[in-house]
Amino acid sequence: MCLPRTDGVLRGMNRRLIDFLDSLKREKNPLRLALGVLAVLTEALKPQGVKPILVGGRALEFYTLGGYATKDIDLVVSGRERVKPVLEKMGFSRRLGEQH
Repeated sequence: MCLPRTDGVLRGMNRRLIDFLDSLKREKNPLRLALGVLAVLTEALKPQGVKPILVGGRALEFYTLGGYATKDIDLVVSGRERVKPVLEKMGFSRRLGEQH
C-alpha cells in the first residue's frame, strides 16, 4: 500500500500525526497499515466536517482480526465533493473505471 504524502494537506497537521504516518512506513501488517492510513485520512477530513465510515472488505477484515483479506479501502462519506480535494492533496488518485 502506498502511503499518503506528508506535504500539502498534512502540512497543517500536528507533528504527532505526521510522525505517526512516518512510522507506518515500517508497518508490516497490512491491516494495521490500512487502519493507520484511515486514521490519518480521518484527521485530514476533520476540518471539512467529514467523518469517513469504513465498510466493505477492510471492515470485515478488521472485524475478523485478519480472517478475511482485501487490498482496498471502502469508505462511506457525506459531502463527497469536500473529500476529493483532500484525497488528491494526499496523493490519492482515481483509476479509470473505478466507481466513486
